[in-house]
Amino acid sequence: MSWNEGNLRLDAAEGGRVYVGDYDILDLARRIDDLNATLDFPQASQDGWLQRSWRINLGDRTYSNLVVDADGVLYLALLDGSVLALSAIGHVRWRLRLESPSYGAVVMMDNKNLLLGTDSGRVYALDHAGHVNWMFDTGGVPVRSGIVINTAQDTVFFNSEIGTVYALHVNGTERWRSNITGPVYHSGVVAPDGRYIVVDRSGTVHAFEGANGTRAWTYDTNLSTIYTPPMTISTRGSDAYRVVVSAAAELLELRPNGTLHMAHTYGNANFHSLNTNPEGQIFVVTDNGEVLSIHPAGNVHWNFSAESRSAYANYAATLWDSGTFYFGGGDGLLYAINATTGQLRYIFPTGDQLFSHPAASPMGDVVYVASWDGYLYAIY
Repeated sequence: MSWNEGNLRLDAAEGGRVYVGDYDILDLARRIDDLNATLDFPQASQDGWLQRSWRINLGDRTYSNLVVDADGVLYLALLDGSVLALSAIGHVRWRLRLESPSYGAVVMMDNKNLLLGTDSGRVYALDHAGHVNWMFDTGGVPVRSGIVINTAQDTVFFNSEIGTVYALHVNGTERWRSNITGPVYHSGVVAPDGRYIVVDRSGTVHAFEGANGTRAWTYDTNLSTIYTPPMTISTRGSDAYRVVVSAAAELLELRPNGTLHMAHTYGNANFHSLNTNPEGQIFVVTDNGEVLSIHPAGNVHWNFSAESRSAYANYAATLWDSGTFYFGGGDGLLYAINATTGQLRYIFPTGDQLFSHPAASPMGDVVYVASWDGYLYAIY
């Protein structure tokens, strides 16, 4: 049968899986070889309709997250040190080879410059044509955390692997730096009041005044981990923001002055990722493959369990976009969940683990995800 025969409809079987004849479509998809970037690739959606997709071979793997600009151009960094710019249909617009790979987040600044840090300790600003606008050198200390931008203050923040926090002007010159108590692997966050907030591997949260680097406050979660705990900012409309940080199976909410607002414990699983939406809803992925949607008041709104729960012991790749929460991990499956109800929309299988955070097109109608199999997938 052809996958392009109009509005082919499938009936969802019990448990949300969809079958074609005698085949489970998730298993069938894994048996399809030699796909190219123009072949429709059928996937199961919650309502029985097919998801369509294409994929291209990137030539190497990536830990970097994906970023899409306002024109729909997709950017990512590969482990061979290459930075790629791809069109919305997967054509390579340019490729730039840097001296070392980037493991942290790739971000856009004012839709003009692409910012990324490298393992050689350099932070680059690239324009839309792949030219280097400026470069900042930490002196060889790897920059594996993501880069965060405060557009109101024209400031770029990032952290080095030895625990130095940097603030740069948008032209790449140093604004200030400060040393903290331990390495930082997660990105920091910019609070609504302009403070830059970061948590180190010892579990200490540090808040700096964005303009001059003055230490505003610190908070010790009493949790020391191999990786730095995830953290996010939850805003409550006109109410004050909260700094939300994970401490094992506990969520701590800190007030803007660094004092504890409340703490919640959810089972005994460790939290790998935290996301929030504009309404202050918090999405948590645990190390046993469970997703929790937590109301701003602290109660669990809904929960969802991945098929292979052990596949999330080390990492979870996540994205919240336009009412859908996406997550994936070691099982190579990308889940799309209705963020309001927790209902499964579809499961998309890739060929290997998902370490790279997905990205959505400007209209939200296409989701891109890079798999450890070396392919970039576009789902629409």
